[in-house]
Amino acid sequence: HLQDISSWKDEPNRAVAVGNDGVIVVTENGGENWVEVDSPRSDIANKLLKVHTYAGGEAVTVGEMGAVLRSKDYGKTWSRLKAECGCELDDIFMNDVVKTPNGTYYVAAEFGRIFISRDDGVEWEEIQSDSPNSFGAIDARNDNEITIVGLAGVTVSTSNGGETWTYVSPKESGMTEHMMDVQWSDAINRWVAIGNKGKWMTFTSDLNNFEPMNISTTDYTSHSEMVIVDGKGLAVGATVGSLDLKTREWTLLHE
Repeated sequence: HLQDISSWKDEPNRAVAVGNDGVIVVTENGGENWVEVDSPRSDIANKLLKVHTYAGGEAVTVGEMGAVLRSKDYGKTWSRLKAECGCELDDIFMNDVVKTPNGTYYVAAEFGRIFISRDDGVEWEEIQSDSPNSFGAIDARNDNEITIVGLAGVTVSTSNGGETWTYVSPKESGMTEHMMDVQWSDAINRWVAIGNKGKWMTFTSDLNNFEPMNISTTDYTSHSEMVIVDGKGLAVGATVGSLDLKTREWTLLHE
């Protein structure tokens, strides 16, 4: 199974997809052909969950057994950005990753843990947040504002580049379903999160205003990922649809 896919903005015909058993496939011609490439593997388990691409051919993927892998050549070769430590920290799912413009890497993991590297992966700081639940997704608005969402609707955010983190409980936000992806939208000047059972929510950067909603009155399917383009969120999961963030109209594209 493949779990995630990403393309490069500066090279739109190039893309990379990752998945179970550490599989990584790349294309250089807009998806006409795909080639499987080698990746560093653990002796225990190797599912890769998320992959993100950055300028200059960089890609970062995360997954099972503490995996944080990076490519600098459009996915052709891969190495560990976070070295295996041979300790209990390896036995953890790294569920999503983001790189901020200043080059800092943030990883959202199981059990409310956050990992941060400010020196290109040489050293990693581990933070145990106040979240009692595992995280599902992370995104950065800029160098300082980073937001994480996760199971049972938990939200954790920083406005000072990870120096401190604020936890918002499901009781405070009104969202109790798993949130599986989050992105900042300039169109509505709010964070947007999407997840299980047709649920989504928006909230302000200061975390003072949360608005949980249903995608529609008829679509209660779950969605695992979203990309925001021109004020619309294209969401994939049990169904594929386009969500207009301003009008809140959901258009089903594929069942």
